[in-house]
Amino acid sequence: MNFELKSVLACAVLAIALLPAAAQPKYSGTLSVERKTEGDSLDARREEKQYVDAYHEAVDHERHPGGFDFSISFWLKDEKRRRGGTMECFSGGLGIGFIHTMNAPDNVSTAMGRSLEINWADAIGLAYNINPKNAFSLGMGFLWRNYRMTGRYRFLEAADGTINVAPYPAGANPKFSRLHTMQVTLPLRYIHHFNKKVDCSIGAEFAFNGGINKHTRTLKTRYTLDGERYKDMQRDVHINSANVNLVANLSWDWIGIYARYTPTSAFDTDYGPKFQSLSVGVMLFGF
Repeated sequence: MNFELKSVLACAVLAIALLPAAAQPKYSGTLSVERKTEGDSLDARREEKQYVDAYHEAVDHERHPGGFDFSISFWLKDEKRRRGGTMECFSGGLGIGFIHTMNAPDNVSTAMGRSLEINWADAIGLAYNINPKNAFSLGMGFLWRNYRMTGRYRFLEAADGTINVAPYPAGANPKFSRLHTMQVTLPLRYIHHFNKKVDCSIGAEFAFNGGINKHTRTLKTRYTLDGERYKDMQRDVHINSANVNLVANLSWDWIGIYARYTPTSAFDTDYGPKFQSLSVGVMLFGF
């Protein structure tokens, strides 16, 4: 390869490498900060910081002018969220947690650690940034729950569809008895950004299971008796077709913790035991 061809290739590689930098708008202003000595007052150093912050804000404004904007990201950790008056389509919030039932009958032993939930908080969502610190979001997600009992009682469906909490047959060795539900959720949240990494959110989550599929509301019980294994399965059980959950989340970077309170019972109150639930867990790529 001759010298001229090597030079052309070198220039081409250099030009490609410089394209991203050239594509960024340049701020025409200059930053001139008089360095302070250790003896300067706290007010002087604070004034210098404010000046530097104002400069960077002006640079960001020129690169990303205000007004309506729409972009797509997997997770709302984009610098665009720092600008007010913008909207962003996103996906995220993968969580797993433990469920604790409250105000349940004594024989409903679905204590935390036995019952589990998995949720995709925002399979798809839309966020509106009010300003660099505050935003609202509306999304659609999915929530899978297993209310699991491992004691001497089980969920048992009667002929009329009523769900009773009844003992196992005499001499049986219980494994578990659980209610499984799957719901489509519509979370509406207020989001506050403390800084670039720390966020919190609170809101309401509208959950629906209005005849989606009979396999999304099932009872399963397993036990052994006289050396034989038994599995009882009931589908299309009567659960609440719609409810509202209260949700809160605190996240640092890509990991966080969440809490979800459900003030209504999982079962249709005309057909099964009444109880409320509180779940806590870990969420990835959430708020």
